[in-house]
Amino acid sequence: MKGSSIELDMVRAGYGGEEVLRGVSLSVDRGRIAAILGPSGCGKTTLLRVIAGLVIPRSGRVLLDGEDVTRLPPEKRDIGFVFQDLALFPHMNVFDNVAFGLKVRGVSREEIRRRVEWALEVAGLNPPRDFFSKKVTDLSGGQQQRVALARAIAYEPKVLLLDEPLSHLDLKIRQRLLVEFRRLQRELGITMVYVTHDQWEAMELADILVIMKDGQIVQAGPPSEVYSRPVNTYVAMFFGDANIIPVNGSSRRRYAVIRPEDLEISLDPNAASHANSFRATVENVVFQGPVIRVDLKWEHGTIRALIPRRQAQKLPRIGEEVTVRWRPEDAWIVEG
Repeated sequence: MKGSSIELDMVRAGYGGEEVLRGVSLSVDRGRIAAILGPSGCGKTTLLRVIAGLVIPRSGRVLLDGEDVTRLPPEKRDIGFVFQDLALFPHMNVFDNVAFGLKVRGVSREEIRRRVEWALEVAGLNPPRDFFSKKVTDLSGGQQQRVALARAIAYEPKVLLLDEPLSHLDLKIRQRLLVEFRRLQRELGITMVYVTHDQWEAMELADILVIMKDGQIVQAGPPSEVYSRPVNTYVAMFFGDANIIPVNGSSRRRYAVIRPEDLEISLDPNAASHANSFRATVENVVFQGPVIRVDLKWEHGTIRALIPRRQAQKLPRIGEEVTVRWRPEDAWIVEG
Protein backbone atom coordinates (compact mmCIF):
# COMPACT_ATOMS: atom_id res chain seq x y z
CA MET A 1 0.00 0.00 0.00
CA LYS A 2 1.26 3.46 -0.84
CA GLY A 3 -0.32 6.78 0.07
CA SER A 4 -1.50 9.58 -2.18
CA SER A 5 -0.56 13.23 -1.91
CA ILE A 6 -3.46 15.54 -1.06
CA GLU A 7 -3.94 19.11 -2.20
CA LEU A 8 -6.79 21.52 -1.51
CA ASP A 9 -6.72 24.62 -3.68
CA MET A 10 -8.79 27.58 -2.43
CA VAL A 11 -11.71 25.38 -1.40
CA ARG A 12 -14.98 26.95 -0.35
CA ALA A 13 -17.70 24.67 0.95
CA GLY A 14 -20.73 24.67 3.21
CA TYR A 15 -24.28 23.55 3.82
CA GLY A 16 -27.34 25.41 2.56
CA GLY A 17 -26.70 29.11 2.97
CA GLU A 18 -23.83 28.62 5.43
CA GLU A 19 -20.23 28.79 4.21
CA VAL A 20 -18.02 26.63 6.44
CA LEU A 21 -14.70 26.53 4.55
CA ARG A 22 -13.56 29.92 3.30
CA GLY A 23 -10.77 29.55 0.77
CA VAL A 24 -8.81 26.65 2.32
CA SER A 25 -5.53 25.62 0.69
CA LEU A 26 -3.53 22.72 2.07
CA SER A 27 -0.89 20.26 0.83
CA VAL A 28 -0.11 16.91 2.47
CA ASP A 29 2.75 14.90 0.98
CA ARG A 30 2.38 11.21 0.23
CA GLY A 31 2.83 8.99 3.29
CA ARG A 32 2.57 11.80 5.86
CA ILE A 33 0.19 12.51 8.73
CA ALA A 34 -1.59 15.85 8.93
CA ALA A 35 -3.40 16.63 12.19
CA ILE A 36 -6.19 19.21 11.99
CA LEU A 37 -6.73 21.13 15.21
CA GLY A 38 -9.26 23.84 15.98
CA PRO A 39 -12.33 24.74 18.06
CA SER A 40 -15.78 23.29 17.43
CA GLY A 41 -17.41 24.70 14.32
CA CYS A 42 -14.18 25.83 12.66
CA GLY A 43 -14.58 23.47 9.67
CA LYS A 44 -12.39 20.47 10.59
CA THR A 45 -14.96 17.78 9.79
CA THR A 46 -16.14 19.58 6.65
CA LEU A 47 -12.54 19.62 5.42
CA LEU A 48 -12.39 15.82 5.82
CA ARG A 49 -15.71 15.38 4.07
CA VAL A 50 -14.52 17.48 1.14
CA ILE A 51 -11.41 15.29 0.77
CA ALA A 52 -13.60 12.17 0.94
CA GLY A 53 -16.07 13.47 -1.65
CA LEU A 54 -18.98 13.57 0.80
CA VAL A 55 -19.21 17.35 0.37
CA ILE A 56 -18.69 18.96 -3.05
CA PRO A 57 -16.91 22.34 -2.89
CA ARG A 58 -18.69 25.45 -4.10
CA SER A 59 -15.40 26.53 -5.59
CA GLY A 60 -11.77 25.44 -5.58
CA ARG A 61 -10.21 22.05 -6.31
CA VAL A 62 -9.33 18.78 -4.57
CA LEU A 63 -6.36 16.88 -6.01
CA LEU A 64 -5.05 13.41 -5.19
CA ASP A 65 -1.60 12.68 -6.63
CA GLY A 66 -2.06 15.76 -8.80
CA GLU A 67 -5.33 14.52 -10.32
CA ASP A 68 -8.40 16.73 -9.97
CA VAL A 69 -11.02 14.65 -8.11
CA THR A 70 -13.27 17.53 -7.07
CA ARG A 71 -16.34 16.02 -8.74
CA LEU A 72 -15.35 12.37 -8.37
CA PRO A 73 -17.76 10.32 -6.19
CA PRO A 74 -16.47 8.97 -2.85
CA GLU A 75 -16.32 5.31 -3.93
CA LYS A 76 -13.83 6.17 -6.67
CA ARG A 77 -11.38 8.13 -4.52
CA ASP A 78 -9.61 5.23 -2.79
CA ILE A 79 -10.11 6.81 0.64
CA GLY A 80 -10.88 5.19 4.00
CA PHE A 81 -12.88 7.11 6.61
CA VAL A 82 -13.11 6.45 10.36
CA PHE A 83 -16.01 8.50 11.74
CA GLN A 84 -16.22 9.98 15.22
CA ASP A 85 -19.16 7.73 16.11
CA LEU A 86 -17.43 4.79 14.31
CA ALA A 87 -20.65 4.06 12.32
CA LEU A 88 -20.34 0.30 12.87
CA PHE A 89 -23.37 -1.85 11.96
CA PRO A 90 -24.73 -3.21 15.27
CA HIS A 91 -26.68 -6.03 13.56
CA MET A 92 -23.51 -7.38 11.89
CA ASN A 93 -20.65 -9.34 13.40
CA VAL A 94 -17.04 -8.17 13.20
CA PHE A 95 -16.31 -10.05 9.96
CA ASP A 96 -19.30 -8.57 8.12
CA ASN A 97 -18.55 -5.06 9.37
CA VAL A 98 -14.98 -5.20 8.08
CA ALA A 99 -16.02 -6.96 4.87
CA PHE A 100 -18.81 -4.51 4.01
CA GLY A 101 -16.80 -2.18 1.78
CA LEU A 102 -15.14 -5.11 0.03
CA LYS A 103 -18.50 -6.71 -0.79
CA VAL A 104 -19.78 -3.42 -2.20
CA ARG A 105 -16.73 -3.32 -4.48
CA GLY A 106 -17.39 -6.82 -5.74
CA VAL A 107 -14.28 -8.46 -4.28
CA SER A 108 -14.25 -12.27 -4.41
CA ARG A 109 -15.19 -14.30 -1.31
CA GLU A 110 -11.68 -15.73 -0.91
CA GLU A 111 -10.07 -12.31 -1.25
CA ILE A 112 -12.54 -10.80 1.23
CA ARG A 113 -11.59 -13.39 3.84
CA ARG A 114 -7.89 -12.76 3.28
CA ARG A 115 -8.24 -8.98 3.55
CA VAL A 116 -10.51 -9.06 6.60
CA GLU A 117 -8.05 -11.28 8.42
CA TRP A 118 -5.15 -9.05 7.38
CA ALA A 119 -6.95 -5.83 8.39
CA LEU A 120 -7.93 -7.16 11.83
CA GLU A 121 -4.37 -8.30 12.44
CA VAL A 122 -2.93 -4.94 11.39
CA ALA A 123 -5.48 -3.17 13.61
CA GLY A 124 -4.30 -5.24 16.58
CA LEU A 125 -7.19 -7.68 17.00
CA ASN A 126 -5.36 -10.99 17.34
CA PRO A 127 -5.88 -13.74 16.54
CA PRO A 128 -8.22 -12.26 13.89
CA ARG A 129 -10.38 -15.37 13.44
CA ASP A 130 -11.37 -15.27 17.10
CA PHE A 131 -13.20 -12.00 16.37
CA PHE A 132 -14.97 -12.96 13.12
CA SER A 133 -18.27 -14.03 14.69
CA LYS A 134 -18.33 -11.62 17.63
CA LYS A 135 -21.02 -8.95 17.78
CA VAL A 136 -19.57 -5.46 17.72
CA THR A 137 -21.91 -4.55 20.57
CA ASP A 138 -20.11 -7.10 22.77
CA LEU A 139 -16.71 -5.48 22.23
CA SER A 140 -15.00 -2.89 24.40
CA GLY A 141 -14.70 0.69 23.18
CA GLY A 142 -11.08 0.16 22.21
CA GLN A 143 -11.91 -3.03 20.31
CA GLN A 144 -14.75 -1.30 18.45
CA GLN A 145 -12.31 1.43 17.47
CA ARG A 146 -9.97 -1.22 16.05
CA VAL A 147 -12.82 -2.80 14.06
CA ALA A 148 -13.65 0.61 12.56
CA LEU A 149 -9.99 1.05 11.67
CA ALA A 150 -9.82 -2.44 10.14
CA ARG A 151 -12.89 -1.70 8.03
CA ALA A 152 -11.32 1.52 6.78
CA ILE A 153 -8.08 -0.14 5.67
CA ALA A 154 -9.48 -3.49 4.43
CA TYR A 155 -9.70 -2.34 0.83
CA GLU A 156 -6.21 -0.84 1.08
CA PRO A 157 -6.98 2.86 0.52
CA LYS A 158 -4.23 5.34 -0.25
CA VAL A 159 -5.65 7.94 2.13
CA LEU A 160 -7.10 7.41 5.61
CA LEU A 161 -9.29 10.11 7.18
CA LEU A 162 -10.04 10.00 10.91
CA ASP A 163 -12.57 12.33 12.53
CA GLU A 164 -11.88 12.53 16.28
CA PRO A 165 -11.88 8.72 16.52
CA LEU A 166 -10.66 8.55 20.12
CA SER A 167 -12.86 11.20 21.71
CA HIS A 168 -15.05 8.70 23.62
CA LEU A 169 -12.22 6.53 24.99
CA ASP A 170 -10.34 6.81 28.26
CA LEU A 171 -6.78 8.11 28.43
CA LYS A 172 -4.91 4.79 28.55
CA ILE A 173 -6.79 3.36 25.56
CA ARG A 174 -6.27 6.60 23.60
CA GLN A 175 -2.53 6.45 24.26
CA ARG A 176 -2.31 2.82 23.09
CA LEU A 177 -4.33 3.49 19.95
CA LEU A 178 -2.25 6.53 19.04
CA VAL A 179 0.80 4.27 19.03
CA GLU A 180 -1.14 1.83 16.84
CA PHE A 181 -2.15 4.58 14.39
CA ARG A 182 1.46 5.69 14.03
CA ARG A 183 2.68 2.12 13.59
CA LEU A 184 -0.01 1.43 11.01
CA GLN A 185 0.83 4.55 9.04
CA ARG A 186 4.52 3.71 8.95
CA GLU A 187 3.97 0.08 7.96
CA LEU A 188 1.49 0.84 5.18
CA GLY A 189 2.93 4.14 3.96
CA ILE A 190 -0.60 5.49 3.96
CA THR A 191 -1.40 9.24 3.93
CA MET A 192 -3.45 10.16 6.99
CA VAL A 193 -5.51 13.22 7.91
CA TYR A 194 -6.49 13.19 11.57
CA VAL A 195 -9.01 15.63 13.06
CA THR A 196 -8.87 16.20 16.81
CA HIS A 197 -9.66 18.65 19.62
CA ASP A 198 -6.73 17.30 21.61
CA GLN A 199 -3.44 19.11 21.05
CA TRP A 200 -1.43 16.32 22.66
CA GLU A 201 -2.88 13.77 20.22
CA ALA A 202 -1.99 16.15 17.40
CA MET A 203 1.59 16.59 18.61
CA GLU A 204 2.12 12.85 19.05
CA LEU A 205 0.87 11.95 15.58
CA ALA A 206 1.47 14.82 13.23
CA ASP A 207 4.14 15.41 10.63
CA ILE A 208 2.14 18.51 9.70
CA LEU A 209 0.01 20.39 12.21
CA VAL A 210 -2.86 22.49 10.82
CA ILE A 211 -4.53 25.12 13.03
CA MET A 212 -7.99 26.25 11.88
CA LYS A 213 -10.27 29.10 12.88
CA ASP A 214 -13.56 30.25 11.35
CA GLY A 215 -13.26 28.08 8.26
CA GLN A 216 -9.71 29.07 7.43
CA ILE A 217 -6.22 27.70 8.05
CA VAL A 218 -4.34 30.06 10.33
CA GLN A 219 -1.03 28.18 10.37
CA ALA A 220 0.33 24.86 9.07
CA GLY A 221 3.75 23.32 9.63
CA PRO A 222 5.72 20.84 11.74
CA PRO A 223 4.42 20.76 15.35
CA SER A 224 7.73 22.06 16.74
CA GLU A 225 7.57 25.07 14.41
CA VAL A 226 3.94 25.90 15.22
CA TYR A 227 4.70 25.62 18.94
CA SER A 228 7.90 27.66 18.88
CA ARG A 229 6.96 30.15 16.13
CA PRO A 230 3.20 30.80 16.25
CA VAL A 231 2.03 33.34 13.68
CA ASN A 232 -0.21 35.20 16.14
CA THR A 233 -1.58 35.17 19.68
CA TYR A 234 -4.52 32.92 18.68
CA VAL A 235 -2.20 30.09 17.62
CA ALA A 236 0.05 30.67 20.63
CA MET A 237 -2.85 30.33 23.07
CA PHE A 238 -4.69 27.56 21.22
CA PHE A 239 -1.73 25.26 20.68
CA GLY A 240 -0.06 24.77 24.03
CA ASP A 241 -0.08 27.21 26.89
CA ALA A 242 1.49 30.63 26.45
CA ASN A 243 2.15 33.86 28.26
CA ILE A 244 1.32 36.89 26.11
CA ILE A 245 3.30 39.92 27.23
CA PRO A 246 2.80 43.36 25.60
CA VAL A 247 5.85 44.84 23.90
CA ASN A 248 6.36 48.55 24.56
CA GLY A 249 7.72 51.10 22.13
CA SER A 250 5.78 50.11 19.04
CA SER A 251 2.93 51.89 17.24
CA ARG A 252 1.45 48.47 16.42
CA ARG A 253 0.07 45.94 18.89
CA ARG A 254 2.97 43.56 19.36
CA TYR A 255 3.40 40.83 21.95
CA ALA A 256 6.09 38.54 23.23
CA VAL A 257 4.97 34.90 23.34
CA ILE A 258 6.76 33.02 26.13
CA ARG A 259 5.96 29.41 26.96
CA PRO A 260 5.50 28.66 30.70
CA GLU A 261 8.47 26.28 30.76
CA ASP A 262 10.73 29.15 29.59
CA LEU A 263 9.95 31.43 32.53
CA GLU A 264 12.31 31.48 35.50
CA ILE A 265 11.26 32.44 39.02
CA SER A 266 13.68 34.00 41.47
CA LEU A 267 13.18 34.86 45.12
CA ASP A 268 15.93 37.50 44.79
CA PRO A 269 14.32 40.97 44.51
CA ASN A 270 17.51 42.35 42.92
CA ALA A 271 17.00 40.05 39.92
CA ALA A 272 14.22 42.39 38.76
CA SER A 273 16.84 44.93 37.73
CA HIS A 274 17.87 42.65 34.85
CA ALA A 275 16.45 43.02 31.36
CA ASN A 276 13.37 40.92 30.53
CA SER A 277 12.20 40.71 34.13
CA PHE A 278 9.47 42.03 36.40
CA ARG A 279 8.01 41.48 39.85
CA ALA A 280 4.89 39.34 40.36
CA THR A 281 2.88 37.81 43.19
CA VAL A 282 2.32 34.07 43.51
CA GLU A 283 -1.40 33.22 43.26
CA ASN A 284 -1.28 29.45 43.13
CA VAL A 285 1.16 26.52 43.23
CA VAL A 286 -0.04 23.22 41.70
CA PHE A 287 1.72 19.86 41.64
CA GLN A 288 1.35 18.29 38.15
CA GLY A 289 3.62 15.26 38.39
CA PRO A 290 6.76 16.00 36.38
CA VAL A 291 6.31 19.79 36.75
CA ILE A 292 5.07 22.32 39.28
CA ARG A 293 2.73 24.98 37.90
CA VAL A 294 3.04 28.43 39.43
CA ASP A 295 0.36 31.02 38.63
CA LEU A 296 1.47 34.61 39.11
CA LYS A 297 -0.26 37.99 39.15
CA TRP A 298 1.41 41.08 37.66
CA GLU A 299 0.31 44.46 36.29
CA HIS A 300 -0.95 43.05 32.96
CA GLY A 301 -2.88 40.10 34.40
CA THR A 302 -1.95 36.50 35.16
CA ILE A 303 0.98 34.51 33.82
CA ARG A 304 2.08 30.93 34.35
CA ALA A 305 5.42 29.22 34.91
CA LEU A 306 6.25 25.51 34.84
CA ILE A 307 9.12 24.35 37.04
CA PRO A 308 10.60 20.85 36.65
CA ARG A 309 9.88 18.86 39.80
CA ARG A 310 13.56 18.13 40.43
CA GLN A 311 14.31 21.88 40.38
CA ALA A 312 11.51 22.83 42.73
CA GLN A 313 13.21 22.39 46.11
CA LYS A 314 12.56 26.02 47.07
CA LEU A 315 9.10 26.75 45.79
CA PRO A 316 7.63 30.20 46.44
CA ARG A 317 4.64 30.38 48.73
CA ILE A 318 1.21 31.71 47.80
CA GLY A 319 1.18 35.47 48.34
CA GLU A 320 4.96 35.77 48.07
CA GLU A 321 6.46 38.36 45.70
CA VAL A 322 9.01 36.98 43.23
CA THR A 323 11.00 38.05 40.20
CA VAL A 324 9.99 36.58 36.85
CA ARG A 325 12.49 36.60 34.00
CA TRP A 326 13.26 34.94 30.69
CA ARG A 327 16.00 34.71 28.09
CA PRO A 328 15.56 36.93 25.00
CA GLU A 329 15.89 33.90 22.70
CA ASP A 330 12.87 32.28 24.39
CA ALA A 331 10.48 35.09 23.42
CA TRP A 332 8.76 35.10 20.03
CA ILE A 333 7.30 38.40 18.85
CA VAL A 334 3.91 38.39 17.12
CA GLU A 335 1.32 40.98 16.15
CA GLY A 336 -2.19 40.90 17.49
